[in-house]
Amino acid sequence: MPGVTSEIDGLRQALQDELGADRLDTLLAGSTRLIDADAELTSDQKRRLHRLVFQTQHRAEIESRGVVVSARVLREAVRRDIEALFNTERFEAVPLLSDLESEQAADNPPSLADFPEVRRSVVNYGVPSFSGRSSRDFDREALAREIRSVLATFEPRLKE
Repeated sequence: MPGVTSEIDGLRQALQDELGADRLDTLLAGSTRLIDADAELTSDQKRRLHRLVFQTQHRAEIESRGVVVSARVLREAVRRDIEALFNTERFEAVPLLSDLESEQAADNPPSLADFPEVRRSVVNYGVPSFSGRSSRDFDREALAREIRSVLATFEPRLKE
């Protein structure tokens, strides 16, 4: 809901700056035919007016059904999803093979680093494996960068 509201506010403000408050209110009070029939409007303004009408109707529909998410509910959902993300061990970019397995492997399989789209997909959802390692085994700066990257990829609701 906050995204829809901010988009409506942004569209309304931009169109109000271009058209004036009275003209914008007149166009929005009329039908979409009134918008389409107005020869003074550019195609971009018509497109944005239609988008504003659609988003306003969409917001009213959501509010009437009671599907509004409060900040507390959103925070809890983000916390729950980050917890799930941090409790999932991702597919490793390079398989961990024993010495014997390395010798027997005919070809080294391609690394996920060669496929950035796959690396950012759900195939690689999760964090690096921490099993059997202590805090001294990690470069803290590299680990911090990796965790920031994982959060940016898999939790887009977080903003800096």
